[in-house]
Amino acid sequence: MDTSIFNHDAFSLSSLTVAINEAPALPSRIRRLGLFEEEGILTTSFTVEKDVDTLALIPNQSRSATPVTTGGSTRSLRTFSTTHLPTQDIITADDIQNLRAFGMASEVETMRAFVDRRLAKMRRRIDATIEYQRVGATKGQILDADGTTVITNLFTEFGITQNTHALSLNNANADLRGEVLAALEKAEE
Repeated sequence: MDTSIFNHDAFSLSSLTVAINEAPALPSRIRRLGLFEEEGILTTSFTVEKDVDTLALIPNQSRSATPVTTGGSTRSLRTFSTTHLPTQDIITADDIQNLRAFGMASEVETMRAFVDRRLAKMRRRIDATIEYQRVGATKGQILDADGTTVITNLFTEFGITQNTHALSLNNANADLRGEVLAALEKAEE
């Protein structure tokens, strides 16, 4: 008696009753917020120019006093390497031989449809990775797929100190509203 699962009628071209395409949801919240303007480049590095300007109040002085000098702004350049997100797949003849078309009971899968589905899967992986890097950019550290390797620390690159604020959520007498307002002020800075 052959007990091979692949000899079962479920994999034949005539027994399909229903098909469900179960693809995980693609994270896209940061993309939908429109926080980033993205454009492809043809080089392996790019430069960001920073123009630091200051805003200050002018003191009241007598008409004979020397006016306060406004001064210019400070400019600097930062060069970054682009990330490289390679992905590949191999499709062999055995992958498509006698393969039933997805969602069809009696149609054989075409090579073009199979390749298109595989390319779409690869595209979703790239889109998810880019969204993950967008989240990292909003947090100040762009991490690799392992979640620990830092690709770029934006705080270090731009000479910024990260503001943090701890909330006393375990203290029943804490001024939670005041703490949240203090955290919002730090975020605005």
